[in-house]
Amino acid sequence: MSLMCVEDEPVNSINRYYAEHVATGEEDADNVYVPPHWHKIHGEYHIVLKGRLEITVDGKVIILKAGDPTLYVPPKAVHSIRSFPGERMVAQERAEPPGMYKLEYFNDALSTGVFKDNKAHLVRALYDGDGYLPLAFGIKPLEEVLMWIIATLARLFAPAKPKLL
Repeated sequence: MSLMCVEDEPVNSINRYYAEHVATGEEDADNVYVPPHWHKIHGEYHIVLKGRLEITVDGKVIILKAGDPTLYVPPKAVHSIRSFPGERMVAQERAEPPGMYKLEYFNDALSTGVFKDNKAHLVRALYDGDGYLPLAFGIKPLEEVLMWIIATLARLFAPAKPKLL
């Protein structure tokens, strides 16, 4: 993953800050996978530049291919993404409203390498980055409270949020 800033774009432009996800398609390489989650405050725009990407939004599976229009995932929609094993894929993700906060989340989440080995780091970074896990059968206010409790406990075992790399 690459975290991008296009300094020629205005600070409030959706095109200034974005994350680029790449799956090389090589047999032993990790695929892109983001587990189901939702955001309280921000939405996301996804576009595929090469290959294809599976995005599930509120239970509906969408196969987004290079050349397809940008897909918008609104706030509070449970979504996940994954690339296809053995296929090269390049996709970009932009946050709405625009801002550097999404890059700060990815910087945090990836600061210790792959965070899937440290669940406390995953939960703390997710919560700090406006991310919530679907924990309570779609009852968003309950999920917010549960994530706050879990993230508060996770802070005891997770690394601190880093400065930008």
